[in-house]
Amino acid sequence: MTEVSVYQIVRPFAWIAATAFAVGFAGYVAIGHDQPGLAQAPAPAMAAAAAGQAG
Repeated sequence: MTEVSVYQIVRPFAWIAATAFAVGFAGYVAIGHDQPGLAQAPAPAMAAAAAGQAG
């Protein structure tokens, strides 16, 4: 029986995570990261969400 290291177990998942990050980041850049509204929700939606969580 051969010894398996943690690195050998985690390596495929690290590749999947790196690929998903690269695809997501490329999509974010392709859409246009400087577009208004992508980084934050509109103020009324934020207020409604905060009110819903408060009570």
